[in-house]
Amino acid sequence: MLMKIRVSGCFIFIFISVIAIFFTLLTDDSLARRPPKKVVVAPPRAVRHGHVIPRLPPEHRRVWHNKNAYFYHGGVFYRPGPSGFIVVRPPVGVVVTNLPVGFRRLWIGGTGFYVYGDVFYRRVPNGYAVIETPPQVIVEDSSDLVQPAVSATGKVSVAVEVLNVRSGPSLMHPTIFQIQKGYIMEIHGKSDGWLYVLLPNGEYGWVMKEFTTLVEPPASG
Repeated sequence: MLMKIRVSGCFIFIFISVIAIFFTLLTDDSLARRPPKKVVVAPPRAVRHGHVIPRLPPEHRRVWHNKNAYFYHGGVFYRPGPSGFIVVRPPVGVVVTNLPVGFRRLWIGGTGFYVYGDVFYRRVPNGYAVIETPPQVIVEDSSDLVQPAVSATGKVSVAVEVLNVRSGPSLMHPTIFQIQKGYIMEIHGKSDGWLYVLLPNGEYGWVMKEFTTLVEPPASG
């Protein structure tokens, strides 16, 4: 009788183990069929590719890729054009020595990347190389840039060595760009003590008026 109980118990244990293994394999298979989790990246601002500027920002650097020259400054790449320099998307593989203010570190599947705007980089011995956007990433074009309530015109130049550009007219807003001394900016709006200006990359941002010098007074109507 005792032997029968032991045999029955052993059979039940084996049966339960087989069922557990079956469901484990079934679960693993269903998980394997699931698409990889998407990582959403929302850039703080989008660079306007195709925008043309008359001259390059101060402190820009020349970088080469496949014997083609690009100009790089503040996370933005330029190529010479008929009437100035055109903002372009960087080619995969081009290497820069430093990343711009506002870059993010992102980990995907245990691998570390750097991202600025919608451009991804990886660390290489001589700097940071532009790479293809990882397949798990969805880039959403969203911006928290504060729009001016009061319009304005004119031009100002940067009066300090490095001027921080912010997403809104206060020190509480994050820095989204930096401009070197002497660069001339067009005014497109204003707030109390702040100017809404056109940036070298074709986007807009806010700078403190006290750190600028008036170059061209507002147009009279």
